[in-house]
Amino acid sequence: MLSVRTAAVLAALTMLAAAPASGPPGDATSPEFVEAFDGEDRLVTNAYAHDNPTASDAVTSPVWDVTSGSMFVRDDAAWTGAIDREQPGPRSAVATGSAAFRAFARVDRPGDVAMTLRLSAIAFADTEPTNAWDGVHVLLRADGETEFYSISVLRRDGKVVVKRKFPSGPSDATRYETLAMTDYSGLGPGWHDVRITASDRDRDVVIEVFIDGVHVVTAVDNGQYGPPITEGGAVAIRGDNLEFSFDDVTID
Repeated sequence: MLSVRTAAVLAALTMLAAAPASGPPGDATSPEFVEAFDGEDRLVTNAYAHDNPTASDAVTSPVWDVTSGSMFVRDDAAWTGAIDREQPGPRSAVATGSAAFRAFARVDRPGDVAMTLRLSAIAFADTEPTNAWDGVHVLLRADGETEFYSISVLRRDGKVVVKRKFPSGPSDATRYETLAMTDYSGLGPGWHDVRITASDRDRDVVIEVFIDGVHVVTAVDNGQYGPPITEGGAVAIRGDNLEFSFDDVTID
């Protein structure tokens, strides 16, 4: 049976599906992925489990693959834990490694995708190196760590930025290119509702960002940096040098 909070998320997404054309693409009445983080405070999983999936002391998750850092549940929301750059152990009891937080949802979504979640920034950390782009980023249509769209919604410098990462040259080198960027002053303390969509339109990929119900920015990948990413792929939440919580994640 669905929990009350999970049922509420499903109901909210169904209402979004009935919205005008500015809503997420596709039929959103049956989300591919719903996570409301109900239950007792606990470690969900961490990078130790990713690196040692068959270890008897590894805490694994059927829902999340944390390739870097640690994911906890605290007060019915996901939490990175305190920020450090050490390698976490089986329970992340001494270190979290969450200065570089990477959490992949165990769902691949070909074609159009819409992701909603609630975000709360707790504190930026000063662990070196620090960057203006430190914060929370949603990765869409990801092919591992080398190619994806990155949507930054909680940055140290207050910007909302849509970038594309892709291989560069014959080696393992990669690079980022900015597709759209805007200043956004609405992300103060407390919880914020974030909704991001990526959809194919003719030969372009269009990415739209909504925060607290307000359209913030639209980015278009029209092939200016190479063929757009149209094959779909993994969805992830990334954090850099920021202690934060997130909740009510849906992917459709």
